[in-house]
Amino acid sequence: MNSSFERAAAAADPETALAVAANVTAAADLDKYAEVDARPAVAAPAIERVVRGPWRGAARLQTCITAASLAVVGALVVCALFPEAIAPYPAGEMQASSILVPPFSVPHPLGTDQFGRDVLSLIVFGARRSLLVALLSAAASMATGVFVGLTAGYAGGLLDTIAMRLVDVWMAVPAVLLSIAVCAALGPSLPTLILSVSAALAPRYARLLRGHALSLRTRGFVEAARVSGSSHTAVVVKHVLPHCTGPILVLGTIGTGWAILIGSALSFLGFGVEGDRPDWAYLIAQGRSYLAMAWWTVTFPGLAISAFVVATNLLGDSLRRSLDPRGAGR
Repeated sequence: MNSSFERAAAAADPETALAVAANVTAAADLDKYAEVDARPAVAAPAIERVVRGPWRGAARLQTCITAASLAVVGALVVCALFPEAIAPYPAGEMQASSILVPPFSVPHPLGTDQFGRDVLSLIVFGARRSLLVALLSAAASMATGVFVGLTAGYAGGLLDTIAMRLVDVWMAVPAVLLSIAVCAALGPSLPTLILSVSAALAPRYARLLRGHALSLRTRGFVEAARVSGSSHTAVVVKHVLPHCTGPILVLGTIGTGWAILIGSALSFLGFGVEGDRPDWAYLIAQGRSYLAMAWWTVTFPGLAISAFVVATNLLGDSLRRSLDPRGAGR
């Protein structure tokens, strides 16, 4: 038998001879290596545990971070919706006998400010205005940026060039400086504050959505929709926009943190809305003169802003990981 294989291999080309020899060797040594070949099937689960163990630990950690971020954002939203049920004292109630009481006391867990107001109650009541400015500003900037970006990216050509050059000039102005200019021109009010913050954030959405629209406008399903007679508006709304929802959600979540930072900076500088329920940044501005003797009047409102910004950024990162198909297994 071996001689017949040898004659056939000699008559064939070198590659065929090598393949024939390999098959003969594998068939002859099958019994010899049968015991060895069975070992990887037994060792595979152990190798899989070693390889996937660190990734599973990272996934659990990411889940815990996401849950903690959701808990922080949820708690602040509940404070904004139901401040009267959570705050221990009414908004703006002054107690002349409890001025600058230090924190961690029984009647005032976070202390009192220079007017005798409970700091915890001020933070709870200030959550409504702070989160209202952040959410409305993020929504307005998202709507403007998505419209400009999708229109420029889908249309292309001269319209895309003009729109993106305007966006570049728009982004060249620092966000806080642009917001201050708008507030100074229109005067301090809640609509002006929302308008100024949204104007500072809209170019980020426009730039992102323009890139996605450029990559989608030449896809087959978009071309098929145009050939079938759909209008450009219908193509953008029904086919292009749904494929951009992931980036919009991620940037919108992170943009909410940016919005509260810019809004807090404006409120700290005096462009916010004053009243018996001031926002967190205005509380910081009121307590900065007493920072040396009453650190808690500034620290706890600042921690509320920091907690919201960090939580929204972590939520945005979690959304990016879950919506990105390339990072699904990471």
